[in-house]
Amino acid sequence: MRLPRRGLLAGLATVAAGAIAPAPRARADLSGPLPLALRTYPIRDLGANGLVDGRHGRLRYRGGIEVQSGERTFGGFSSLVVLDDGGALLAVSDHGYFLAADIRRGGDGAIVDLANAVLAPLLGPEGGLLWRQGLHDAEALTLDGGTAYVGIEQEQVVFAYDLRAGIAAPGTPLPLPPAVRAVLDRWPGNKGIESLFVAPAPSAFPGALVAIAERARRGDATPTVGVVLTGPAAGATFAVARSDAFEITDCAVLPDGDLLLLERRYALISGVAARIRRVSGAALAPGATLDGPTIFEADWTNAIDNMEGLAVHRGPGGETILTMISDDNYSLLQRTLILEFELV
Repeated sequence: MRLPRRGLLAGLATVAAGAIAPAPRARADLSGPLPLALRTYPIRDLGANGLVDGRHGRLRYRGGIEVQSGERTFGGFSSLVVLDDGGALLAVSDHGYFLAADIRRGGDGAIVDLANAVLAPLLGPEGGLLWRQGLHDAEALTLDGGTAYVGIEQEQVVFAYDLRAGIAAPGTPLPLPPAVRAVLDRWPGNKGIESLFVAPAPSAFPGALVAIAERARRGDATPTVGVVLTGPAAGATFAVARSDAFEITDCAVLPDGDLLLLERRYALISGVAARIRRVSGAALAPGATLDGPTIFEADWTNAIDNMEGLAVHRGPGGETILTMISDDNYSLLQRTLILEFELV
């Protein structure tokens, strides 16, 4: 059977991500924030696959953009947060950079453009470039007040950045108790810290910083592992159910305290797929296995790519808005997408 062109490109993108992505050429010794000239293209339609009564699962598509830049360090975005009630975003990239930008919206509230975009290198406590220290694989980002926490997957470490001092300020390694270090040291280098979030009030450890591994153990359906990083329960672990070869790429907390797990699957023949599960915040407890219903699923026939970042914010009418960003792996065959949905 002849593979459709879009499926072929998705399959080739998988190969590119694992074998020919130009990783070394995508880094630069930036001395500070670099203003970016961006090109954005609207994505008005997510595609008909999975669309029922105007919704994809429990989500209604609001709009999206493809983002391009001639700057070689642009791309590889693996996690994001949305700020200022949907007016700005902050993302981190695989090669150790912050992306900060204002979000421009149309009259209907849909995202239409990015403005005032800057790229800034992640710095260590002495002001040196993290990527020069081998700490470049930033895969996780969350906010707690004015502090941004960034998880570095390969080394399983977390850095704290005081955003009140600006994104060009040095970061501080988060001290991790021995019980936490013992858990993180068992995680595979390239399948480790993929998500950071602050545990919600309904959970057993409200206010604690929590990490989830992309895939802590082998197997397409083997649960992965989460660990509490801070607070009285530091070192406590829980499992996150997996199925159908999906892997965890991010986690966001809803206003009611439930968790949204963003998952990604890559396969040579079937291409890329994305899925979101909703998990009760009250289920987050030591020794628990988190699972929940799928509220969104899309594949290569939809206008998605390698969706790795998920953020939640309230819209002007009180609606719950989900924003996803894709990691293009610095490949010519993939795209940086920012897609927004309303939780119905």
